[in-house]
Amino acid sequence: MAQTTLSRFKDVHAALCNPKLRQSLYDAGEVIMKDVLLTLHGQEHKIRRHLELRLFRRNYAHHYETNVFPKTLAWVLAPLVARGEADLVDFGYRVTMNLTADFAGVDRPQKTSAETDRLLAIVKTFSEGATLVHSDRDPSDVIAEVKAAQTAFRQFLEPSWSRRQRLITQFLNGELKEEALPRDV
Repeated sequence: MAQTTLSRFKDVHAALCNPKLRQSLYDAGEVIMKDVLLTLHGQEHKIRRHLELRLFRRNYAHHYETNVFPKTLAWVLAPLVARGEADLVDFGYRVTMNLTADFAGVDRPQKTSAETDRLLAIVKTFSEGATLVHSDRDPSDVIAEVKAAQTAFRQFLEPSWSRRQRLITQFLNGELKEEALPRDV
């Protein structure tokens, strides 16, 4: 593939707005990045983006800031406060990962440090797989670890998915108001 260097703002802007160009950074990490919004292009990307945009109604940011963020922050902070110390990088990972899990609809029913540790290890493995192009490790080793992490992730994903299916059925049967449905992707 030919490389082109862009040095003027208007050329960079034109490239970023060109629908015929595609982002290829995650091609090597297909094991985890295949068919995600970030790597989809054209009509597939547009359809998925529109599905996810439905989540962002006018009051979403307010809901997130007043309901989700304070609760998540409180339960991530609690064990650190009890311990009397925290590593800020680790704290940032924990808060970000838990907020992302809330957004994605991944339940953490125990809300314990051990549960966060398990999920964070999985997420870090996923990240290594996503950025495989930059890894100095044997790609087959990373891919095997990502596949094992995908299996481990099922302990979080399957109950979360099942709970949402039950709630949607209750909503469709008129047993639950729309406001009671989870506000996640």
